[in-house]
Amino acid sequence: MFTHTFRNINLRFNMKTYRYLYYKLYCIWLRKKDEVENARINAVLTLTFSLYINIINISLILLVLLKTEIIKLSEIDANEYIFIPIVFLVGGIFNYLLLARKKPHEKIIEEFKSESEVKRKRGMMFTILYLVMSIGIPLYIAFFTTS
Repeated sequence: MFTHTFRNINLRFNMKTYRYLYYKLYCIWLRKKDEVENARINAVLTLTFSLYINIINISLILLVLLKTEIIKLSEIDANEYIFIPIVFLVGGIFNYLLLARKKPHEKIIEEFKSESEVKRKRGMMFTILYLVMSIGIPLYIAFFTTS
């Protein structure tokens, strides 16, 4: 019973964090005046892309630490490359259905719109840090690690 309750609390916490990340990305896109009507879609695409990059980051970090390829890209034939955009597309659809449809989106806005100024700034800082690290890790590995 305790583990079930712990898992339920942990899942709720993780989903709240996930919704908050979407909310902050949405707020970032709202600031771009020529993209206001696309802010929800842009937030979903940014979130999906960053999650996709982080999945690749796990493989890259293991490659650097263990000095062995987890995914042998040189052995993947051209027909298997179709799975890369399919995974991205499925993730994007899942994120849209979970976060950006009208009802879930309105609930997320309502959930986080009354945060304090300090929490708002801290949340924005962590969101930007998340994006920079998501992109920075593969760039760091590509340019500063040796084979």
